[in-house]
Amino acid sequence: MIHCIENQSARAFTDSRFIYYRYTALQWLLIAFLKISNEYASTVVPYVDFFKSNIRPDKPHILIRLYSAKILLNLNRQGLINLTCTEIKDYESIGVSNFKVIEKDEVNLDKYQDIKESSVDSFGVDFGPYWLKPLGRCFGLHNSHINYETSLVKKHYFNNISKASRREDSRYEYNVYGNGTRHSHGSAPLVEDLSFYTNYHSMMITADLLLNQRPLISESWYTFSSWLSKYDFTLINGAWLADYRDHTPKRTTDWHTDVDQRSLSWEYSISSSDFDEHFDFNNEWLPIWGNWTEVFNDKEKDFNIRSSLVDMQSSHSLLRSLRTYKNPHDYCLPRFGDNDFTINNGVFRLIPWLSESEYLDATIFEKDPWSASINYQNLRPADDIILLMELSSDTLEKNWFDKKGNEVIRTRYWGRLNSRNEEYSRGSNMLVSKQFLIDLLQLLDMNLIISFSGEHRLNSRYGKNEDNYDELEYIPNSEKVYLITKDGVLHGY
Repeated sequence: MIHCIENQSARAFTDSRFIYYRYTALQWLLIAFLKISNEYASTVVPYVDFFKSNIRPDKPHILIRLYSAKILLNLNRQGLINLTCTEIKDYESIGVSNFKVIEKDEVNLDKYQDIKESSVDSFGVDFGPYWLKPLGRCFGLHNSHINYETSLVKKHYFNNISKASRREDSRYEYNVYGNGTRHSHGSAPLVEDLSFYTNYHSMMITADLLLNQRPLISESWYTFSSWLSKYDFTLINGAWLADYRDHTPKRTTDWHTDVDQRSLSWEYSISSSDFDEHFDFNNEWLPIWGNWTEVFNDKEKDFNIRSSLVDMQSSHSLLRSLRTYKNPHDYCLPRFGDNDFTINNGVFRLIPWLSESEYLDATIFEKDPWSASINYQNLRPADDIILLMELSSDTLEKNWFDKKGNEVIRTRYWGRLNSRNEEYSRGSNMLVSKQFLIDLLQLLDMNLIISFSGEHRLNSRYGKNEDNYDELEYIPNSEKVYLITKDGVLHGY
């Protein structure tokens, strides 16, 4: 395969009636090699020259160059090859701007003053606004400017296939695609037609060229790295999203099967048993963070659980106070980094002990059925807890162990490949060993407060009489609040 790609000849793997998707083939081959370089690195050492050839600046493509660089850096880090200091610096700089960040009003747009509308591809109602516009935003470019830059790339690198239609795309003629080419609002199609192929890789080439030609603008949250993260397969410690997937946990038992499946009474029927089946203090393992959805036919149960450390002297007052809230969304038990909700004032202390990243934008994993559309967040103990309890983890940071090697914390992610019109069980949660938790609280001389909220709802209100919902108004979540003391006693309401 490498020989075929290097020589741009893939006769054994292609149909001569169709345009060969060379960039897609190369990108996915490198994705596979990148995965291998993390697990069986020695097997890809013979192809070092091939990886280096894909990094050359005269072959721009932000992902192809980035993946090739990461493979070489992996091999160097494992001592299988020896890169020079210059090579390491060059490879680590791919995907990073060498210009000083500027303000939006400092962007030089002189280049775009006299562009002709006929030279700019609109890229359609989806690709332009949802794919190219966010890239242009990183450089302070208007929609027409980023469309112009991408149009130039598309014309140069794809032999002027700038307006591929169903007539020009012979795969449509032979009904190769089926319905897999549909996509909207920035979602990736299951199957690339010629139009998407040229648009997508023109965008990646444009991103690489702009990064080396123009400075990025100052943004408080939407940066070039966040844009790139939507398409980078390597953000989760070298693993794929599917590596984090666990089996779907057993559903709770009470689903009111004797009542009409779509009866509105379901949304008012949450009870204590819904919570008790998940949180039983007699169990060895306790849920202390997460959110998940259970599905049974047309009915759903949504759960959310959070926990924080609390000062012993004020913990019972906090427990009683939280029960006065009608809506559990009106307060927040902090995670690490939630400074607005963290309290540290004398005996009034509400301290996070877990760290949780933002949801991973899993656009690149949409084509991987094994990832099951799970929502990944890097949920782990806070660093000071890891140091205090001398914890270690597996490579995915899902399971954590004490200094004796006993498993004390486990995180689970689950879901399944879903259609656009079908609800499915999904979610994530963290479980902690009860004994470990008590040992931690004793060492910290603190208690743990837990907020556990839930609601019943129907899969979809489409087709129902909306007047009924106007009459019922908003149905707030139900909630239980627990306090676990350092003595191992549970208090709850």
